[in-house]
Amino acid sequence: MKSDRSLSIASTGVNANVLKIVAIIAMFFDHATLAFIPEGTPLNWSVHFFGRLAAPLICYLIAEGYHYTSNKKAYTKRLFLFALISHFPYVLYYNLSIWKATSVMWSLTLGLIALTIANHKKIELICKVSAYFSLLFSSLYSQLELHSGIMDR
Repeated sequence: MKSDRSLSIASTGVNANVLKIVAIIAMFFDHATLAFIPEGTPLNWSVHFFGRLAAPLICYLIAEGYHYTSNKKAYTKRLFLFALISHFPYVLYYNLSIWKATSVMWSLTLGLIALTIANHKKIELICKVSAYFSLLFSSLYSQLELHSGIMDR
């Protein structure tokens, strides 16, 4: 018997599609603050704060997608393909070196790979830890020019 006090996400009408829409809107406003709202203003801070909801929501949705997908390999391949396709317009737009900076799609793909490794039963702990550090360092390397280039503009 269910308690009347229990709150189910399904009963509130919040599902993955609603979370995706919230994440897209939050990301739009986060990026729009860079172009339209002067830095250092309270409006900039508050809109930027709302925009920061996008990353955790997207990470959550990727983890949920991993959990519910019937073909984890195809799911990872699709995310990798999207990262690869979006990479070139990203570096061209920001005038970055081709392999020294990447969009967030690579980090999301690496996170999905880390999740796959974490859930793999046959990989020993030391190999998992080594793989995590490899993924971490490849993610950090991809952000080197990003923080020295875009953030200075």
